[in-house]
Amino acid sequence: MKTNKQKIVTGVLSPIRWNSNDEIIEYSVYTENDEDIILRGNNLDSNFRFFKNQKVKVLGNFLSSSNNEDDLRVFKASKIQKLNNAA
Repeated sequence: MKTNKQKIVTGVLSPIRWNSNDEIIEYSVYTENDEDIILRGNNLDSNFRFFKNQKVKVLGNFLSSSNNEDDLRVFKASKIQKLNNAA
């Protein structure tokens, strides 16, 4: 499903793939609903490295999604914000 509407995903930002120089090239957000959402975007490492392994709110668009657990949920990230751990 491709959409132009901005959505918000919250969860823990984790690096999931590195290149041959040990630079992070792919991140995902693991949500409270046990979803692992792959992030796509320009300069993800330079924009997101300060937020890795922290709870975040990410604004962007879903590029693909499915109710089938075997399919990836891919999110085009455009903005990130750290969330406080206190509720």
